Amino acid sequence: MSELAGQTIQQLFKQWRSGDAEAGQAMASRFSDWYYAIAASRLGDPPCRQPLETACRRFAEGVSTVTEARLLPGWSHDIIVEELKTAGERAWGGDFPNNITGKKKPSDLLAKAVDKLTPAQVTLLDRAYDRKVPLDDVKALANEAGGYPIAVLQARYALKRVLRSQYNVQFTEVPDQPNLDWGPLPLYECGRMDGTNEEKSFETWMLSDLSLCKDIAEFSSFAIALRGGALKAKPKATASSEAITIPPHHHPNHPPGPGPGARGPQQGRAHRRCCGGRGHLGGDRRDDERLMRGGGEGVRADAATVTAMRLAEARAALDDGDPQTAIVEAEELLDVDPENLDALFLVGDASLELGDALGARAAYERYLELCPEDPGALSGLAVACFDLTDLDGSLSAARQAVALEPQLAEAWHQLALILELRGEAKEARQNQRRAAELEPDTFPIPAPVPQAAFTQALNRAQASLPKRLRAWYAQVPMELFPLPDLDELRRSSPPISPSVVALSQGAPPEDPVAAWERPPSALRFFQKNLEREATFSGDLVATLRDALIREAAEWLGLSPDDAQLDR
Repeated sequence: MSELAGQTIQQLFKQWRSGDAEAGQAMASRFSDWYYAIAASRLGDPPCRQPLETACRRFAEGVSTVTEARLLPGWSHDIIVEELKTAGERAWGGDFPNNITGKKKPSDLLAKAVDKLTPAQVTLLDRAYDRKVPLDDVKALANEAGGYPIAVLQARYALKRVLRSQYNVQFTEVPDQPNLDWGPLPLYECGRMDGTNEEKSFETWMLSDLSLCKDIAEFSSFAIALRGGALKAKPKATASSEAITIPPHHHPNHPPGPGPGARGPQQGRAHRRCCGGRGHLGGDRRDDERLMRGGGEGVRADAATVTAMRLAEARAALDDGDPQTAIVEAEELLDVDPENLDALFLVGDASLELGDALGARAAYERYLELCPEDPGALSGLAVACFDLTDLDGSLSAARQAVALEPQLAEAWHQLALILELRGEAKEARQNQRRAAELEPDTFPIPAPVPQAAFTQALNRAQASLPKRLRAWYAQVPMELFPLPDLDELRRSSPPISPSVVALSQGAPPEDPVAAWERPPSALRFFQKNLEREATFSGDLVATLRDALIREAAEWLGLSPDDAQLDR
């Protein structure tokens, strides 16, 4: 497809209409990148995901109705604009961490980077991206620094260079000398273009230059933070991705899945997908490329539409806390296309949400057979293997993940858990600190829970239980151990996750009535796991109470929300 890279959209379109499937794939990839750049710049990622997926689906469904190449840019632009309007049209501030930012908040990185810029550059960027500042004032500042708009563009690239060199932000588009034709770029990112026609002209022009699309897409999170005043003394946040994204591998209050292997902390997966892929502008585009396969009137838009719709439904179900539906949708896709990478990744994610580590491991392993160097899948495999007490497999996958993506906090955290269980405390702490530096909100350094604090919090947790459970637990000794015993965990089938907070000692009676009459001989809590869960939740008493209810339900053969536990 390399010979197609230099061709225009119009040329690719004509070749596709003539039946050239490869040209169709190249065209689909180009439109996918273009749509993503526009959507991410306006709304941010992840808020742009749903309108982006819908726009891609509409493009696939309708492109065969476009008969002239000259009509294609305007027709396709109308689609993405219509979908973005339904989602809010533009974000005027907020933090949207992503892989480019190393999962760090853009506003935090900007606050550090200002010290490496000149005061004039900081002032110019702050005022240029603040639409409340009159444009004439911005022009006056820019003229003092070399002219408008080129001075703003130069300050923007100075910021990108600092972020890349000093804070390891993985930018690819940082030219030594800016392209003078791109002068309007900051004006576009600031939302300052005069009317819809000027903005439409600029966005349509973007379609002819993939490097420009890449530049806008990779800087989008920072542009939104700048629009919200991130360079001011008190940054303003009008939106936050933290209320939208799911913390990787860490949902301590998620209901336990079926079987003993689901006990303990429930672990979710970050959903790093957009428009049917694991990332645009450099990521895998198998689904995007399928959109145009076939060419001419024989375009296979129907199959592509079904794929896009099923993926969107599966992701929505997972985001809404319904992993079982997500698995059903994804597996129906896999029945038709066993090598669909997005569907395999979704099955892995959703299986971990359900506590099905065996299913997750199988999905990630199959994914990695097809795409062996994906750090996200390797990190997911590390979690699944860990939950199955396969420490060697988990260690290997986690180490491969951080080698491929050193900014992947999730994998560093997993390494810390493995090494802690192996008794390598010093290295475990180093890896935990690394994870906390990258994602302090998701993987905070655990606060110690000494015996005295544990006893006091446990008494309060027991006192908060319903009367029947409180009386039942009054017969059960409570003990605190550093970590669970792997051999004991492996006696269950499937094994119990080493992340478990508490375990009942003994085997429950088969008769539910007898289980009420014969409680466990002891309930053991595991200090290191408890410290992690309590630090993440911010409430030691609530963490203990959840563990008490979960273990009682497990012993009694009930679900944690069964009415019998509330009496």
